[in-house]
Amino acid sequence: MNTIRNRCAAGILAALCMLFFTIASVPASAAKTPTKPVKPAAGKTAASQSPSQVLDVIVKINRLEDALGVVDQLYSATQKDPAQSPTMLLRGMLQGTDWIDASRPIVIGIEIREPTPAMAAMIPFVDPNPSFMTSFGAQPGPGYYLIGLPPGEPVTLSEVAMLEMAGAVQVPGDMSVTIDVALGRILKTREGQIRERLSQMATLPNADKMTEAGLTPEKLGKMLDTAAQIGNISFGLNLDRTEISTLFEMIAENGTPLSDAITKTDRPTSLQGYATAHQVNFRSREYDIQGLTAILLSAFGELYQQMGIDVKGMQDILASFTGEMAGGMSYGPGGITFEMIALMKGAATSGDFIENTYLPWLENYSRTFEKKFEKDLGRDFGPLWVRTKPSQVAGYRVVGEKFQMPAMPGADNALNTLMNYEVRLAMVGDKFIIAPDDRRMAELIKTAKTVKKAPASGPLMTADIDMGSYMGGIMGIIPGMDEMVGTLPKTGRITVSADMENGRAYARTSIPTRDIGTLVAYFAQLDASVKKTAFRPSEEKPEAVAGADKTKQPLNPETDPDYWIDKGALAATYGADTYAIKYFQKALALDSKRSDAYFQMGISYGELRAFAEAIEAIEKAIAIDPQRGVYYYGRGRVFLMSGETSLAIEDFRIAADLGSEDARRYLELTAEYEAE
Repeated sequence: MNTIRNRCAAGILAALCMLFFTIASVPASAAKTPTKPVKPAAGKTAASQSPSQVLDVIVKINRLEDALGVVDQLYSATQKDPAQSPTMLLRGMLQGTDWIDASRPIVIGIEIREPTPAMAAMIPFVDPNPSFMTSFGAQPGPGYYLIGLPPGEPVTLSEVAMLEMAGAVQVPGDMSVTIDVALGRILKTREGQIRERLSQMATLPNADKMTEAGLTPEKLGKMLDTAAQIGNISFGLNLDRTEISTLFEMIAENGTPLSDAITKTDRPTSLQGYATAHQVNFRSREYDIQGLTAILLSAFGELYQQMGIDVKGMQDILASFTGEMAGGMSYGPGGITFEMIALMKGAATSGDFIENTYLPWLENYSRTFEKKFEKDLGRDFGPLWVRTKPSQVAGYRVVGEKFQMPAMPGADNALNTLMNYEVRLAMVGDKFIIAPDDRRMAELIKTAKTVKKAPASGPLMTADIDMGSYMGGIMGIIPGMDEMVGTLPKTGRITVSADMENGRAYARTSIPTRDIGTLVAYFAQLDASVKKTAFRPSEEKPEAVAGADKTKQPLNPETDPDYWIDKGALAATYGADTYAIKYFQKALALDSKRSDAYFQMGISYGELRAFAEAIEAIEKAIAIDPQRGVYYYGRGRVFLMSGETSLAIEDFRIAADLGSEDARRYLELTAEYEAE
């Protein structure tokens, strides 16, 4: 919730605007005198050059005015002054966009060099713009302007690089913005430098923190080995008035293990007849799930192990999956509903795979996280996964597992409802079934027995998300959340597709533009309603009636800080810390001596990783009430989150001396506390 704000309308294309903003960021007084036109070398044509022959990064911006129009369309949903749209300044600095040729892309080329990269931009035009050329020291070419980046810098790209750019300008793309990175060439040509710097990592200022995080030279070297198997990676963003989409593409180097693993089979699918109708639905065909996992773990396996992830166990479990699966998940009044059918292979098709292999691994794996919760929260917890009573459904043995998320400090039962859920599991032939209850299990068993094989078609993986329903389902579980955010508007579905073949992999995400506008408008109105909530300043508050029992009458938002403290605590409990801070500020405007408001506001700042503000707020709470152990414990937690371990331990000791059991348990678990 706290990530979807009215600002997303202006920020949806921040990368695009900032990328092109660099071109327009130098005043006319800093411009250079235009030089002679830039032309391809004699006997060569730009079209004959191989793509990305020497350029390490190529950025293309297609149909600039159309993209800016979509930004304006979304920004208008905030009902703010259109003159404040982020596109207005850009248009002004570019001296309009009507002179730019919309049929050809703007191209930015980068050659990575030492000590600084060489960068330049080619801007195609339909009509020359002498004022722009003079302002930015642009060099005129045949139908385009060439400028160095940052603006005002000389163009230092090689001749071949400029030929590539001139060729790229002639080839429009489908996406509004694309960024192509020749990662393989970058790493190969600079491998010696990179490895030398890795060997000197111990001399870096934050080397101890990197080592503590598991980023040793050896592990980073393994990541480099894996990354070197990638030839090119591309990122794209398309802004259309009907749909906004993103694209990620990766092309592996020929003959590498990564290239061999990035493929899909043409084997018939077994789950084509199984479709779900949840808030989130997913489907994948068969692929080399074990091979891709092995490559991933070769790079990050040791790091994952340090994080507590059971790498070996995960590999063993995934060896039993073909990769073909389908399912869905929804949130509702009863919590999470999850279901899935996965196609298995080998020994996993036997009836005892679930109870003898899968569940023991899951339960053992979860113990790592149990210990982490015990350490972080300073108290013991039971198992995260516990088995529930088995049953017989349609002649098949069904076993159950319940996930029990430890209750967080300050959270109420609604959060437990949100996080805790139960699943039922069964094996029907070569199909592994997960269902929320035995009733749905019976339906899925029937489906698993009746689905027929079908020819493989379409992308390897697909998913769709009904964002409005998904968010609404979560908030429907949480008491008081409807009061805080109201009823979410209905939206369409976000769609995701992914495919891989012959060493090429891609993932595309699309969302209707009108849905983004709808959510932007909704949260802009919500934000405005919070700001407009009126209350009298503290000096205008009526005197409280002596002896009044406030617990027997509703709290008044105009006079009672408890109203806003309760509202802030509710918001913070469910992760809406930005709103929580506003509510605590309202409470403090009514009573600046409320140490609890300062403390809770500090905790919310800490959750947002605004550590300086968090410490400042909690210290105000301590100044008002220095005998509250929980305040020192809270400040210690913030210090711990920010990496100030020694300061954290000092606060935990003070808190323990003042009676904080959480602090005492934490110190005992970390062997830092010595009983007197």
